Amino acid sequence: MRVPLFPLNLVLFPGVLLPLHIFEERYRIMLQEVLDGDELFAIVRKTRTHQEDIGCLARVETVAKEYDDGRSDILTTGTDRFKIKEVYDDKPYLTADIEILEETDGTANDEELAHLQQSTINSLEDLFSLQKKRANLEKLASKTPRDLSYTIAGLDIFSTQAKQRLLQSPTVAARLDTIMRLLEEKTEKVKTIVRLQEVLETKQDVSLLFN
Repeated sequence: MRVPLFPLNLVLFPGVLLPLHIFEERYRIMLQEVLDGDELFAIVRKTRTHQEDIGCLARVETVAKEYDDGRSDILTTGTDRFKIKEVYDDKPYLTADIEILEETDGTANDEELAHLQQSTINSLEDLFSLQKKRANLEKLASKTPRDLSYTIAGLDIFSTQAKQRLLQSPTVAARLDTIMRLLEEKTEKVKTIVRLQEVLETKQDVSLLFN
């Protein structure tokens, strides 16, 4: 399967919305060809020194705004994970042969996966409670474990490097387990910050934090 390739320093997940501002000429051409053919295009994380080989296909949901100078704002949705097999530069923009990556639950039974799903939701609730953020946990709980893993992975609480790890997780269970550990690590950091603020507000000895 050959698709247009759009390298960006971000990570997209299946089922997650991503707004994009298209301004470079080569990607204006790419977008027009994608729209004309009702096609998907491939988003893959790229830094200054490295391009990943696992990314996510994107579907254009709508062109939100077109500017007089040719730029445009679009809204996309992630569809499927893929792995790059070969990259081509015979067009103004890169294209690639890709392989769609399938994934399994990665657990022995549904009960084990359901437990992991609830534990992940609980970890997210703990973090949001500390940060005084609100979340529709009932809506999250109604999602399938796969969709839940992608929804949480797409939140802005993780670095792009961590998100890439999550995208590359081979199974749903592995992704949920990694998410839970990342959330627990972040929660501990937030707890330390909260404790430090309390100490500073009461002018206590900062060394008490480490006792």
